[in-house]
Amino acid sequence: MKKFLLFLCFSLFITSQSQVININSYVKSDGSDAFKKALDAIKKEYSAKKKHVVLYIPAGTYTLKEPIILNKYISLEGESGASTILQVTNPNQEGIILEENKNESDIYNAYNSIKNLTITGPDFGKNSSEWKDLKRNNPKSVGIKVLGLRNRIENCTIDGFLWSGILISSSYYNYLTNNFIKNNRIGITIDNNSTSAFISNNEIRNNSSGILIQNNSYANFINNNLIENNITNMLSELKNDDDQTVLSKGNGIILNQAMNNFIQNNYFEQQYTNISLINANDNEISSNFFALGNVNNRSQNIFKLNGKSERNKIEQNQTMGSTTAIDATKIYISKDGNYSSNIVDFGKEKNDQIKNKIRNSRNEKQIPQIR
Repeated sequence: MKKFLLFLCFSLFITSQSQVININSYVKSDGSDAFKKALDAIKKEYSAKKKHVVLYIPAGTYTLKEPIILNKYISLEGESGASTILQVTNPNQEGIILEENKNESDIYNAYNSIKNLTITGPDFGKNSSEWKDLKRNNPKSVGIKVLGLRNRIENCTIDGFLWSGILISSSYYNYLTNNFIKNNRIGITIDNNSTSAFISNNEIRNNSSGILIQNNSYANFINNNLIENNITNMLSELKNDDDQTVLSKGNGIILNQAMNNFIQNNYFEQQYTNISLINANDNEISSNFFALGNVNNRSQNIFKLNGKSERNKIEQNQTMGSTTAIDATKIYISKDGNYSSNIVDFGKEKNDQIKNKIRNSRNEKQIPQIR
């Protein structure tokens, strides 16, 4: 209780130090871009003095003609996640960009925050399972692009972007909490040596793949999320389990050249492969629940080990098939690598089933340590 009160007092203190400005103050009858006018004025009046501002956005639908670019001293807050809608129709445009800032004297000032918003992209409102033109996957089509340090994204819905709902690149200390991320090519991408992302209590659904952690990103924490039905048609489909394509539809989480990440206490359902490890080392996957069934007449993999993946720990997870005919122990281990430094433990009964299945098809010295 004492810790909670201290946290509450700290939060109120930070809020009290921020100037709140309503976007309506910059809405003009001539139809000019209110966001550009507001941001230009705030940067001149407040950011130049290193004063933090919360730009408040009342309920309504706002079409963005260009990205909202936030420096370290500007946060966004909508009236509510359901009623404040930022709309991006251009397939070559981001919604919000948190600009790069590596200045230590600035980044400790406070966290930027983006909360209580719906951000929609070019594919918003379309059937997420219909056929898509895969050539439209434009790298600029991102709901929120995080380049700066120390940010909080809370209570947002991000829907319909051709590249990623949220993209974190070369950044650290980011908290993503209570968001609904759906109908994007990738739900969340953590890229380019990013670390210390805390992703919790989000619903990540109906993307082509749910979460991608790649390019030497490390020490990210994926906890208490619902990761379900990420099989939509904005990425190509794997031909079979032996297909080594890194980025494909139907993955819950992909770890590609990523290390020392922690995936714990999540619920997985309705992906072809729930977790793919590709050249991924020293990651810990524990205490998750995998609900397994047939997806489009294909049985699900709990996880896949590909490439040079070493010293990963996959322990204390629970699996359950939707019927007694479903294989609740299906994993895929590539024939090309030595995976003996990895540890796998689903409990004695399931471990014995896994051992019996893979002993006849793999060199025992190259398979994981199945406890």
